Amino acid sequence: MVSIFNKLSSIPKDKLLHSFYGTLVYAIIALADVTLAFGVTVLVAISKEVYDFKVNGEFSLMDIVATIVLALVLWVGSI
Repeated sequence: MVSIFNKLSSIPKDKLLHSFYGTLVYAIIALADVTLAFGVTVLVAISKEVYDFKVNGEFSLMDIVATIVLALVLWVGSI
């Protein structure tokens, strides 16, 4: 159990924020439709990274993954 907490505590804050906001987007839209919610979450994640690339020259595939991973779990659990 302690090793799980150690691994969780080593997740970068940036990735946790991506997961939080991706889940928030999913949860709000899932009130209407879960499939639409997952699609919008993916679109938001990709759009954010395209914006980051255009503004800062940085694109992170792992940020996209972090944004959609919990939404994916919730979506698969609901179908």
